[in-house]
Amino acid sequence: MALGRKKTGTNNPLLAEVVTEAQKENLIPLHVQIPASLHQQTKMFAVQSGQSVKDIVIAALEYHLEQRSK
Repeated sequence: MALGRKKTGTNNPLLAEVVTEAQKENLIPLHVQIPASLHQQTKMFAVQSGQSVKDIVIAALEYHLEQRSK
């Protein structure tokens, strides 16, 4: 845990893991507010599909941008 705090500057181990992963993948952290019902649906879909919420959100954003560019 201390290593996560040192690298990310946070005491929250979950946030430290996300920030550390983002640093490895050269990602930009994105904080959005979504309705609780959409968050719950996304979490349920993640469990059912075996994907992470992050992967689902990224795929949805990519799909949306592709559709808009057509």
